[in-house]
Amino acid sequence: MVNTESVLKHIERMREHIKRNNQTAREQAEYHKTFADKHFGLGNTERAERHLDRVAAWLSTIDDDLAK
Repeated sequence: MVNTESVLKHIERMREHIKRNNQTAREQAEYHKTFADKHFGLGNTERAERHLDRVAAWLSTIDDDLAK
């Protein structure tokens, strides 16, 4: 049977899950941003742009509103 307490626990678990996903996305975005900067510095714009695409993809998964 579904009750208020079980629903609230589930919501809290989902918030924690979203917070962890947000943190992972930020770390991965920073990682790929570092590689993009490195490749731009080496004059390899194609590889740099691929890393920036990955940055954008990771950042698009962040949803701080759901984590509140």
